[in-house]
Amino acid sequence: MRMQTLSVSSIRYLIAMHSLDDEKGMQCIDIAEALNVTKPSVHGMIETLCNKALVQKVKYGLVFFTEEGRELAARYVAYYDIILHFLSRKLALSLEDSKNAAFLLLAGIPEEGVVNMCEIMRNTP
Repeated sequence: MRMQTLSVSSIRYLIAMHSLDDEKGMQCIDIAEALNVTKPSVHGMIETLCNKALVQKVKYGLVFFTEEGRELAARYVAYYDIILHFLSRKLALSLEDSKNAAFLLLAGIPEEGVVNMCEIMRNTP
């Protein structure tokens, strides 16, 4: 499955939602708290992610990953963890700078490049 082109914000949401996902549905308030954003911001992004067929919103406001959304979020989490570790530990960037740079790299580089970059980062002593 090819990675969709997503914005930095969309990637942040997917990664945060991945950590909240228990397959019983996520509440918008929990997503808002995890990202320190407003509920209206969450509702807007959920609509965007629904339009990309990555999540579904059902009765009572619960949000669920689609199969594609769950797989994509898991891949982003794996890539993010490798990039974050490399930037913060190997390059000694601050944690905040490392997080921001990791999201920018994920949003700005096609998946093939991300895979190659992560392989290099993982193998750098």
